[in-house]
Amino acid sequence: MTRKPIGRFATVLTASSLALMLLGVGSVTAATPNWDIDIVTLPAAVAPGRHAGYEITVTNDGPSNINGLSVTVTPLDTPTATPTHVSNLVYTAGGPASCTTTGLLVCQLGTLVARASVTFTAAYIVPAGESGTFDLNVSIRAGTGDTGSDRGGSSRGDQYAESAATALGSTNFDGGFDVNGLAVYQTNPSLGRRNVQSTRLTSPASLIPVTIEDGITTGVTCSTTANAACGRLFGEWSKLNVDDGTPFAAPFKVVITLLGNAVPGGAGADDIVVVHVLDGGGIDVIGDSADEICDSTTGTPTNAECITVTKIGNNYQIVVWLFQNGSIRGGI
Repeated sequence: MTRKPIGRFATVLTASSLALMLLGVGSVTAATPNWDIDIVTLPAAVAPGRHAGYEITVTNDGPSNINGLSVTVTPLDTPTATPTHVSNLVYTAGGPASCTTTGLLVCQLGTLVARASVTFTAAYIVPAGESGTFDLNVSIRAGTGDTGSDRGGSSRGDQYAESAATALGSTNFDGGFDVNGLAVYQTNPSLGRRNVQSTRLTSPASLIPVTIEDGITTGVTCSTTANAACGRLFGEWSKLNVDDGTPFAAPFKVVITLLGNAVPGGAGADDIVVVHVLDGGGIDVIGDSADEICDSTTGTPTNAECITVTKIGNNYQIVVWLFQNGSIRGGI
């Protein structure tokens, strides 16, 4: 009469043992987390000798915490370089963190809980004379000791890495990540038959990407159907990118220097305007009305975008204050 209870017990024990055998010991510990590294270049292209910025986000997609997490950032062209800027680390959940910023950049991120992320920005100087690309590697590693909350240590010692490449611009290009604020970027200043225009842009803020490029031939739509000024252009198109397209509450300053013979004969300083094709759509003609002429005393805007044109020797200097990114070109 005792065989049925024993049989039932034996059956339950066998099923439990079989489940453990099929699922494995790790099934009763934390599952291995899924992690990811996202790197945004700030900006996408820089000039040699400028700062290259990177926004780095490390994400734990779950289902378990990652404990004892560290991140190492290495510029492959200058592997021992000290970063010129490292921001605070911003967590969606978790923390705290600390970074060693002299020499190789290493941050101890602590515990990154499931479905949380941490983001920070780093910048490095691109060596003068560098060509091709400036490459960055970001690697993360889970702790190898007793990391605490995830028993079984399913992620201990695991590693993962991603890399990003920043393009390097030409002589008609300047740009970089403005670490200190009010940096001045300028394309080739030597004017001549093969270079009729030089453009200079003053960054309006620190810790933003800025690029400027003269002589672009694609990506700008300016037709007389949209605006008659598009049929009276001279010089070259200059592409402006301040803070990756962010409009500004205060204007930023752009100076265009034009070779005199690039301006149509008979046109004077009072006839010149700037045609601005906005990245977000639309065309502005700056200087075609009196309220778009900059204050004659301060040379700055009175209440909107404005322009000042001066003839210097045989050449022309156009100072224009803008609130938005886009492409600009001289017109009459």
